[in-house]
Amino acid sequence: MPYQRPNSSSSVKINQSTYTLLLEIVTPEWYNNCVLVKDNDRPYGTKGKAFNKVKALKARLNIQWEMNPPNSPDLNPIETIWRIIKQRLKSRGVIFEEAVLRRAIQEEWDKITLDEINRAISTMPDRVAALNERNGRPIPY
Repeated sequence: MPYQRPNSSSSVKINQSTYTLLLEIVTPEWYNNCVLVKDNDRPYGTKGKAFNKVKALKARLNIQWEMNPPNSPDLNPIETIWRIIKQRLKSRGVIFEEAVLRRAIQEEWDKITLDEINRAISTMPDRVAALNERNGRPIPY
């Protein structure tokens, strides 16, 4: 079952305990060559040099991971996927009930295809080049 992290405007927050549980559930199904790309959010255990339970779990599960530069959504392919989901949700019209919205988000997440994910990832070389050309300023992706 795919996991949908609540929107940042949601009152639900993910913490290290929730994140470690998620990793324990999801990562055993990954292929050996998968790399987890994370931002600098606290639950991901990336802040600071101290060893924490998230870093310990990543070591135990042999999870390969890379950091996405902080404040660089231009270089994060998941932002493209979120945009697709948001566009699809808008086409449904206004949803007033939280339970209905959660169900709609899950349905749209489930519809995301591997082709859409691969297309988002395939734009990375062009994104990096555009970012370099603009000296790190935002790019149109």
